[in-house]
Amino acid sequence: MAKELTEREKAIMEAQRFVTIPEPDYSQMSIDEIRKRTEYMESAFKLAFEIDEEDEDEDDDDDDL
Repeated sequence: MAKELTEREKAIMEAQRFVTIPEPDYSQMSIDEIRKRTEYMESAFKLAFEIDEEDEDEDDDDDDL
């Protein structure tokens, strides 16, 4: 039977969706620190790759050339 993951293991797995160099030392972080770091990385990722509707409209105009 598969071992159920602890809350800490789940938080670390969630945090590892984002690649960072160097990789953080999760052994030195609390669960709350891991979760906050993951939330920060998610919001930074969304902000960095966010596309506004206005930008999409401008890109559509370029296709007509």
